[in-house]
Amino acid sequence: MILKSRTILLAVGLGLVACDRAPAHAVVITGPVHVYRSATPPSTYPGSDFLAELGPSDHPAVLEAVSGNGYRAAKVRLADGREGWVFSGESVEIK
Repeated sequence: MILKSRTILLAVGLGLVACDRAPAHAVVITGPVHVYRSATPPSTYPGSDFLAELGPSDHPAVLEAVSGNGYRAAKVRLADGREGWVFSGESVEIK
């Protein structure tokens, strides 16, 4: 009985740890992508208020990913430490 209880506790504990370590988000850039200051997508692309332009050779760190009204967005950290947002309306796949 004690062994069975310990096995159940171990399984529950491992399940909680697995839930806590959700897979990180990523972006795959396939063409020119603009990084915007705001979490709201521009009304037209590329818009005028962007921080940087990324290309397929760039691999920014993804801090979070969200879904909005018909779009996906990812908050990224650029190589120089600045942070901004990329949107699915451009050449990027947000995972």
